[in-house]
Amino acid sequence: MTPQHARIAFAVFALVAGGVTYNALFRQDGTNRKFGDEPSAAGTAPVRKERAEPAKRTSAVDLGDATDATSRDTVRAIQRQLKKRGFGSIPSDGVLRPVTRAAIMAFEHDNALPLTGEANEDQLKRLLLGAPAVPAVGKAGEVRSPHAEAVIKLVQRHLGERGYRAGAADGRLSAQTVAAIRQFEGDQGLRATGRISADLLSRLQERAPGPSANAER
Repeated sequence: MTPQHARIAFAVFALVAGGVTYNALFRQDGTNRKFGDEPSAAGTAPVRKERAEPAKRTSAVDLGDATDATSRDTVRAIQRQLKKRGFGSIPSDGVLRPVTRAAIMAFEHDNALPLTGEANEDQLKRLLLGAPAVPAVGKAGEVRSPHAEAVIKLVQRHLGERGYRAGAADGRLSAQTVAAIRQFEGDQGLRATGRISADLLSRLQERAPGPSANAER
């Protein structure tokens, strides 16, 4: 190889080496990197930094509680109306405890409505207007919701624990359950209605005595 050819080869080599160096230092680490990519270790691809998703806000109304602000207001208003109309001494705290559902069921029973134990805008309208303002689906006294079934099961279990023959804790208001409720109400000095109510459930949840001596009749 002549000295001239050697100089040309060296110049070409230097040009190529310079291009590779420029590409490695600037283009690969700068302009080709997308926004949000993190620099990576030498010889590896850039690490993509994922943008964190904002936490989703959730609100729900549990079977035994009201957590949504609007639902709490509705429940609180229903509780006030129930207490005002004599359906039990229940707190106006916006929390749907079984005793509140029992008071709602007593109101539904007295107004020939299906038993739901539910607190909603339709129920509030009925209470405020003093009549079934909103058509209800189902027959009078028919158990129409899992909430009502849960309250009835609770009453049946309490009655059974105290020696009253309420039948199986199946959430149904059978004739046997109604008769046991009447007997318990009589033993407690309450008006014998045979219905689910806040007063009934409150007494059952206390350490009340068992059936009277004439319970077998």
